[in-house]
Amino acid sequence: MPERFYHRHAMATTYAAKIMADPLHPGLFLAAPRRTGKTTFMREDLAPALQLAGAEVI
Repeated sequence: MPERFYHRHAMATTYAAKIMADPLHPGLFLAAPRRTGKTTFMREDLAPALQLAGAEVI
């Protein structure tokens, strides 16, 4: 059975705004138990939100 993924656009937009607001601290630390969607959130929601905000995502 395939796992379901729920996009978190609002959370990604909020995090992107906070990251972009402070150029001296342009980072984020995500901590959660394994297999809870941290990498998927970063790749599918946060990276696109940061790109829309003008960040260069690597």
